[in-house]
Amino acid sequence: MPAGVIFHCGAGRDRTGLISLLLLALAGVTPEAIVADYELTLGQVAPLYAALGLEWDELDVREQLKSRGTTVSETITSLVRGLDVAEYLAAAGVSGADISALRGRLL
Repeated sequence: MPAGVIFHCGAGRDRTGLISLLLLALAGVTPEAIVADYELTLGQVAPLYAALGLEWDELDVREQLKSRGTTVSETITSLVRGLDVAEYLAAAGVSGADISALRGRLL
């Protein structure tokens, strides 16, 4: 029986962003498209943080990356290009059969 994958976190940025990145990369989405998706999501998180009365740290993150001579886009692009998602998931305990099934469902 076919099944889905459900994931979430409090704001939809950190854990959700990482899982989204992994799934998109596993499906063969280009690093540039993954970055564009992440940037689109960032624009939606600030209003959520404000509504929840939480401090939004995006500028801190961008400044920290800038001080290291990089950007969010460059960091994510580098990560995706250097990451073998199937190998990463296997190291985390996901079986080869489950990885293949997941890739098949994504495609």
